[in-house]
Amino acid sequence: MTRLDRTALGSLPAGTGPLADPRALRTRIVHLGLGAFHRAHQAVHTEQAEALHGGGWGIAGFSQRSRSVMEALAPQDGLYSLTLRTPEGPHTRVVGQLSEVRHATDDAARLRELLASPEVSVVTSTVTEKGYWRATDGGLDLTAAPVTADLAGTPEPATVVGQLANGLRVRQATSKAPLTVVCCDNMADNGHVVARLVRDYVQASGWPDADVLLEWIAAQVAFPSTVVDRIVPAGTD
Repeated sequence: MTRLDRTALGSLPAGTGPLADPRALRTRIVHLGLGAFHRAHQAVHTEQAEALHGGGWGIAGFSQRSRSVMEALAPQDGLYSLTLRTPEGPHTRVVGQLSEVRHATDDAARLRELLASPEVSVVTSTVTEKGYWRATDGGLDLTAAPVTADLAGTPEPATVVGQLANGLRVRQATSKAPLTVVCCDNMADNGHVVARLVRDYVQASGWPDADVLLEWIAAQVAFPSTVVDRIVPAGTD
């Protein structure tokens, strides 16, 4: 059996290939948390929009902890198949909207580079509510070991909030381009939640430019709230 990759696209049966040409994409969206929900919904809807309107809206997907999804998708040029079950029967096709597949700490330099790039204007996240390390008062849990490690200057941030704060710091110092951060995890007022957590991280960072960064975030970074409720079955062999 030929492994799925871009060289195999021409041999796919009619109607089963990507809706948009993966070769025409460039990375314009960064996604944190490369799980089944993102691959079955966000990437699919982005591909549908790309097919209708163009623009080259490729997605760089970053796994947070497990490397299994990244290791499966990287040799396939980010391509994967999606099966939609309908009353008329299942329909399987290939989705090609992932322009890059990486790991957030293994490829931390690339993540920072993309978060600073003016080409990237949207960051989305699906890391579950626990992945944001909220304290009982709703702010950032500054006693959580992963958070304290990031704030102490671990080689690379392992928390999503730390990754966002560090990426925004580089963006403010370089391109200064506006950015939209879209949390799609099931938390009430999730946009406001993530905005507060990022602010809390910056305030606790001890960075000499923290005040300037906070002012820039308030003026140039949007954190819209979303309502998402979708479950995707886990993949099997």
